[in-house]
Amino acid sequence: MRRPARGFTTTELIVVLSIMGILSGVVVPVLGRLDDMRANAVLTTTIRDIRYAQTRALSGKLRTWVVFDPTNETYALYIEPTSGAGRAGRVPMTDPLSQSSLVRDLNDLSLGQCVLSTVDFGGTLEIEFDSDGVPHDATETKLSADGSIVFSQGSRVTAMAQTGYVELTP
Repeated sequence: MRRPARGFTTTELIVVLSIMGILSGVVVPVLGRLDDMRANAVLTTTIRDIRYAQTRALSGKLRTWVVFDPTNETYALYIEPTSGAGRAGRVPMTDPLSQSSLVRDLNDLSLGQCVLSTVDFGGTLEIEFDSDGVPHDATETKLSADGSIVFSQGSRVTAMAQTGYVELTP
């Protein structure tokens, strides 16, 4: 007569622990890269949004703005209404996909992994593109030096003064 099994054999336990060890060796490095992936998502989105603002300025022959708020870890895109009211009449840009205002909360995008350290566009927190796509600061002065956004992990997004071209710089 056979006795019913009461537990796991030593061999079964060793096999299970070995499999768990192998899986943890694969999963832990991937989890470490998630922070980098979140930070890259913030950088890519920021660059894409600034380029989008410039493209909208050029295509619509209207001024656009990207306004950063480092305190709240957000930025928003604005556009001049077709009536040409300028800065005083600017309205939030609409996201073409979601049809909501283009306001980005960096905490949502990166889960706190990528924080705005400094924003400097001619000493201001915003960049404006005129109808020719030329970058200006918040005082409507053409940028005389490259504008930059520096994030907590050291990444820098730079907007070139003459052209408004935006790139990630080391």
